[in-house]
Amino acid sequence: MTVQLSPHFTLDEFINSTTAQRNGINNTPSPEVVVALQALVDHVIEPIRVAVNVPITIDSGYRCPILNALIGGQPSSQHQALGGKAAAADLKTPKMTALQLANAILQIKDLPFDQLLLEFHSPSQPTSGWVHVSYSLEGPPRKMVLTIDRSGTRIGLDPKG
Repeated sequence: MTVQLSPHFTLDEFINSTTAQRNGINNTPSPEVVVALQALVDHVIEPIRVAVNVPITIDSGYRCPILNALIGGQPSSQHQALGGKAAAADLKTPKMTALQLANAILQIKDLPFDQLLLEFHSPSQPTSGWVHVSYSLEGPPRKMVLTIDRSGTRIGLDPKG
């Protein structure tokens, strides 16, 4: 049974992982994690989809701790929705570069994201990278905006690319 989180997104999009399937990992979220994912969709992802008005793909959503460790994710990654306190997803769209998507998201008034990270995008490779967005259920959003390159360097997002 498909669980519809919003008009444009299903729970399956946030938990599907070929790495988990290939390695026999159960990536089924707890009810507490589903609440965090629903908040992420309600407050951040669906408003982004409506504002940019193009299809968005969830490249990576929820990761259980075993899956997160297997792919080399940070132990504190919001993709794990640790304790249901926050949730994150990596977004892509074939209609925009990752930089264009990040800049479009920054133009959305009062979007309560916790993190917006332009990850591994190279201007010379238009299809490279993705946009990581997160939502925190604890306290006000940090509104952290960074670019992360292949070496792990973190810098403020340069809207010019």
